[in-house]
Amino acid sequence: MPRLPERVRGALPVAGPLVLAAVVVVVAVLSRTGWPWLGGSGLLLVGGAAHAASFSPLVTRLAGIVPVCSDTPCGLRRTS
Repeated sequence: MPRLPERVRGALPVAGPLVLAAVVVVVAVLSRTGWPWLGGSGLLLVGGAAHAASFSPLVTRLAGIVPVCSDTPCGLRRTS
């Protein structure tokens, strides 16, 4: 599967939530008089896709900084 260019992957973790926030604001304004079924659903689809597209690059970036626990899962390690 082809990958997005590095420049685009670097911008997605920031751009995705911003697009989702803009979509939510637009849907809120449009829904003052009633739910805009076609427009609202399309906008929410675009906002959700932008948010989902930002998740994978963000997790990949964070996974590179978090130390890996080789012997046990980190959440189950005893600290006492």
